[in-house]
Amino acid sequence: MSFISALQSVGSQLLPLLGIFLGVAFSMTILLICEKRLRPVQAMIVSFRAITKKMIPLTLVYIVIAVLFVFSYATAGLALVWALPFMFNVKGVLYREMFGVGIEVTVTQEGDDDSSSGDGNKEVFNA
Repeated sequence: MSFISALQSVGSQLLPLLGIFLGVAFSMTILLICEKRLRPVQAMIVSFRAITKKMIPLTLVYIVIAVLFVFSYATAGLALVWALPFMFNVKGVLYREMFGVGIEVTVTQEGDDDSSSGDGNKEVFNA
């Protein structure tokens, strides 16, 4: 995340639109690292390629989100109640539509307790 922020900062100092472009282009990087378990540089490359292929529709979506945040500023932060959840939900939907979401189903035998301590596969998060 620090490297992405540094790239965006340098891009903003060179050209403000370049900084905005880099911010949008690398917006899915953290999600790719967490969900797809890509290396950070690979995730940056995949995010950049995917976002640049759909740049015009995604730019319109991010403009709507930016307008909501400007409106939130104008209402002394009261509209953040709607803007922040909207932003995170839109980002999740965009990620799901662009990259898909991997779901793993585990079957337990009847009588197993959900509160088992550390048994089973360490790769699966047991919520």
